[in-house]
Amino acid sequence: MEIERPYFVDIFEVEGGSVHDYAIRGSVWGDTVGHASLPVEPLPAERPLLELGEKWQEPRGMGALNHYGLFRNVRAGKPAQDFHVDFTLKDAPDTGTRTHLFRDDATQLFLGETPALRRAGHYKDDEVYNWQMPHLIVRRKGARGLKTTFVAVCDLLQGGPKVTAVQRLKQDEGMVALEISLAGRTDTLLYALGEPQAMSASGVETDGKLALVSERGGQAEACLVAGTRLRKGKVELSTKQASYRGTLVGATRKLDGAESNAFVVDAELPVGTALRGKWLVVTHGRVAARFGKPVKPDEQGANGTYGTITHAYEIDRIEKRDGKTRVHLARDHGLRVAGNRTTEVFSMWRAYDGPETFVIHLHERLPHRGPSAKASIFTASAGGRSGTKRRCTGPPLSASSAQ
Repeated sequence: MEIERPYFVDIFEVEGGSVHDYAIRGSVWGDTVGHASLPVEPLPAERPLLELGEKWQEPRGMGALNHYGLFRNVRAGKPAQDFHVDFTLKDAPDTGTRTHLFRDDATQLFLGETPALRRAGHYKDDEVYNWQMPHLIVRRKGARGLKTTFVAVCDLLQGGPKVTAVQRLKQDEGMVALEISLAGRTDTLLYALGEPQAMSASGVETDGKLALVSERGGQAEACLVAGTRLRKGKVELSTKQASYRGTLVGATRKLDGAESNAFVVDAELPVGTALRGKWLVVTHGRVAARFGKPVKPDEQGANGTYGTITHAYEIDRIEKRDGKTRVHLARDHGLRVAGNRTTEVFSMWRAYDGPETFVIHLHERLPHRGPSAKASIFTASAGGRSGTKRRCTGPPLSASSAQ
């Protein structure tokens, strides 16, 4: 859209337990400070985010630790209205980020400091507290089985904010709709929380996963992801193909001696580079092992401790060889597929049992970009406990994120 005034939207879903946390931090170089637009008061304890009865034990090296104990100099507040939090450079207070958040997503807000480890370097335990970075936690509490959809709009500050207002037009279990205002420009965003579906808000109608209409100076641009139609007034966008879906039946890696990093799939895809720059999102099977150790049966599956895991991989080209469709990727996927089991070769060295399904969401723009322009819009989810933006008391039932 308008590259001179960028922002990004983070939509994070979590279900299960009774306490959900959404966390954002400042620069790992220790050169930023945090400010909230709502009143916050200092908490008296040195490490106030530890639960009652928990005791802090200073970690050494790569040992396990309670990360909430790292929060110090914590200030807290209870949102009475929508708010924003700024992380800005100490030496340039008009440069940084401003994150807009919604009152309905937050019971409490905590703004503290945690070690900015990048400045200290590796394995220098005695220096980790020399530099601090601002760290925000937005917390929502409720009864067990709590469902939360955190929505954040992050403005990139350079010479001051560009986003002037953010309004949530609509939200239910099926969709999120936002109106984001900038000087002389209004963006309307509709996002389906699950599969693509029929949605409408503020005059925008679509059947996709994501629809965006940007209006300024009497002109309009539109973007449609994983849908066949988008309409607002005289703005209309349509396409025949919304997405491709299928199952992984094999994988090759250069580091394992193959000629390329690729997936072998059971779907018919357009051969060549038509899908270059698009993203193939894999939904893995049941988590059967982590760090090489088996996972208990009651921890497996979508409702288990580790939930459903998905990863996104950038496509380079599609090839048809020996009657099989090969999806060549831009980089190493880090997977080995053998029969009904898929194994990660990188941390967390998980093993998955069951089918590895995928989706490639297509996108269309209006006005259309030329062939030299590159757009890489994708939607993905991250489930289980691998995400860092929540804390659940009790096992989560499911979680997903998209941005």
